[in-house]
Amino acid sequence: MERLELERRYQSSEIEAWDRRFEVRTATREQLLAIARERGMRGYSKLRRAELLEAVERELYGEQEEDLSP
Repeated sequence: MERLELERRYQSSEIEAWDRRFEVRTATREQLLAIARERGMRGYSKLRRAELLEAVERELYGEQEEDLSP
């Protein structure tokens, strides 16, 4: 039972992390600008949404995951 509870907690935290990441990835440019402002980032205001998303993800999560597509 203890092992199952630990596994459930781990899965729950993993799902929460994915949910947070999904929220960032679906945010509007204005929402991403607000995140950048809150984090004290510089040089972000002229970025396009995709570039801004990349910069915000790098700030929040460190280096981006490697692209595993063929």
